[in-house]
Amino acid sequence: MPDIIGRPVTRLTRLLASPTFPLVAAVLALLIAAPSLRSGWFLDDVWHRMGHVSTAARGRDDLISMRGPMRAYTFLDGSPDRTHRLMDRGLLPWWANPKVKISFWRPVSALALELDYALFPERPELMHAQSMVWFAALVALVSLLFRSVMGASWLAGLAALLYAIDDGHAIPVAWLANRHAIIAAVFAVASLLAYRRWSQGGLRGLLPLSWVLFALALLSSEAGVVSLAYFAAFALLLREGPLAARLKPLLPYLVITLAWRACYSLLGYGVAGSELYIDPLHSPLSFALAVLVRLPMLLLSSVGWPPAEIYLILSPPAGYAYSAGAWVLLLSGAVLTRRFWQRDRVACFWLAGMVGAAVPLCAAMPGSRNLMLVSLGGMAFLARLLASFLGATDRPRLGRTLGKVAFAGLGALHLLAAPAAFLATPAMLRSLNTAGLTDFGDDAAVKGRDVMLVDAPGSYVVGFLLPDRALHGRALPAHLRVLSPGSAPLEVRRTDACTLVVRPEGGYYPPPGREERGAAPVRLDYFLRRMERLPQDGSEPAALGQEVRLTNVVVTITALTADGRPAAAQFRFARPLEDPAFRWLAWDPRDTAYHAFLLPRVGETVRIG
Repeated sequence: MPDIIGRPVTRLTRLLASPTFPLVAAVLALLIAAPSLRSGWFLDDVWHRMGHVSTAARGRDDLISMRGPMRAYTFLDGSPDRTHRLMDRGLLPWWANPKVKISFWRPVSALALELDYALFPERPELMHAQSMVWFAALVALVSLLFRSVMGASWLAGLAALLYAIDDGHAIPVAWLANRHAIIAAVFAVASLLAYRRWSQGGLRGLLPLSWVLFALALLSSEAGVVSLAYFAAFALLLREGPLAARLKPLLPYLVITLAWRACYSLLGYGVAGSELYIDPLHSPLSFALAVLVRLPMLLLSSVGWPPAEIYLILSPPAGYAYSAGAWVLLLSGAVLTRRFWQRDRVACFWLAGMVGAAVPLCAAMPGSRNLMLVSLGGMAFLARLLASFLGATDRPRLGRTLGKVAFAGLGALHLLAAPAAFLATPAMLRSLNTAGLTDFGDDAAVKGRDVMLVDAPGSYVVGFLLPDRALHGRALPAHLRVLSPGSAPLEVRRTDACTLVVRPEGGYYPPPGREERGAAPVRLDYFLRRMERLPQDGSEPAALGQEVRLTNVVVTITALTADGRPAAAQFRFARPLEDPAFRWLAWDPRDTAYHAFLLPRVGETVRIG
């Protein structure tokens, strides 16, 4: 019996330690990513397609269409005039911050998109094939880096295996607009590998090569900056000699980072006016609070479960409770394993790199799709930790038993559950892709008319309706209006022939970091509620009587919540509400479709939801 068990294990460890395993890992990455070939286009991909293949977007800026190396990731540019045009057209809700900016400088990743649309603009499976190639290259480089740091051992191979099948990497592989995370990780890991080989006495040219690769990582995605944590951890924990001599080689990377950030700002890129993104330099206090809340979620996601996305379906109080629980769990784990990571300098290096890499990512909404470089340290640390559980002989019997239980649990999570979730992610994205793009009328009923959505599944989702229709050759309405987000019940009162007053329960967008008293701790629609704050962070306070003038309608804020958010709004239209130029619809969550909305009579109030 021992031979039956031992021989396969021996063969597996030999394979993991083999010089050819980086190639094996790359092939495995291609296999596990293969279902993404059928992912199609998802959310932000619609805007990229709009800029490349739709004639409806040519020469106009009232439709979000992102194209070219310098504009492919500019969602909103901070211009109040353009923001107003997007509001007027219907891609942004009327309550958006006029100065909202969500604009990222990712020219290298943008060039990869340009290649897609230049070669096969209508073949998403070939676009996804490019993402798969990038991912396979990343896994091969990660495997080489693990071998460089941990030696040509089965431990390095196990870490690479865990990295290749980690379900946290599934969304960047299956979502074309998120490919930038993979590309940045490829250049960052290649830069780390060149630096490591140089530090071991390799060719002098490896160091400047590392600088170039690091710059390319920054130009691929902002996430490339997190690789600085590994450079710093390497200098502090793995290099020998005086501290100043160890830190000196890091100066060029800091100079490159500062130059990149200066160019980033001078060119007008950045984030502002959105609660879901924080600029650490402009809002250091908000960023510090975000680190306190989001860091444990990211770390727990990078080494285990649950995924960081669970934050999106928690109420703010439940989110804080989860964050506190995650801190307790992580700190307890650090205490229980302190003998291991204190004695294993390499494990300590990976742990420090993982934690340091996660800190900058707290500037964005928590998501496992951002953790490509965080899980680099996470999977290496986990592999060494698992090996320590197996090899521990100097612990009490209870400690050895607990170690084996932990080994079995972590092994099942990462070797069974993770690849299963990875394989299932593309199908999940396909199901979500159609949920919010429900049609709202045939061409004859829509063309040239103003379509009024009294409520909607979420104003964020509505932003994809016009591009989706245009890409399918459907007629576009003259304007699209969202009177209220559909994430809460609302009252609609008609005061005269041309005027409605709309009052959504709890206000037009949720308060920052709070939820109404008695709210359920977990609800799927909390994601849509959070997304209502994508174009509005409260930095431009609402005022009673404030007006937003759009074509054929003037919106006036008629009531405020206690914390200064719009609580009710009057919509005064240029024509009677029954005018055939208007089409009135309301969202029904029971069949996830829009239906005709029966306008109330003058003086009447109706309730929806």
